Amino acid sequence: MDYRSRMMMANPPASEADIDALSAHVGAALPEDYKAFLRQASGGRVRDDKVSVPKSGDTVLNDLASATPGTEPNILEDYEMLRDMDRIPAASLPIGDDPAGNAFLLSLEPDSHGAIFFWDHEREAPDGGSRFADFSNVEKIAGSFSDFINALRA
Repeated sequence: MDYRSRMMMANPPASEADIDALSAHVGAALPEDYKAFLRQASGGRVRDDKVSVPKSGDTVLNDLASATPGTEPNILEDYEMLRDMDRIPAASLPIGDDPAGNAFLLSLEPDSHGAIFFWDHEREAPDGGSRFADFSNVEKIAGSFSDFINALRA
């Protein structure tokens, strides 16, 4: 898939070392379609940015986070901040956010590997957890990263 054509503003591609470091940091393999995206553009702003979230209504994808160190917003920095407070599943990556501070998470768990979930901070449980099943404030919105990108609309 040509992800760069879907971007309004694309960051430079991530290096293989950056992609490997991201995977190693979380301790799980990244989905192939997401790695393909990172090889074309390590984050940036998408052209069509409207996202349908069944329980919450439509929202906007601000930016796709970067896997390249020193680039904002940065996946690893966001992961560390949210994970240190048990606010997101351990085997997930915060790949983007909306204007209200909610996150789009890429699942790296075996049962939902590659799926995209919407994390609603306003419905956040106080005790957190480590797996997607522990979080009542997440809902699956796409089966894969490429499905997520293809579902975005103006």
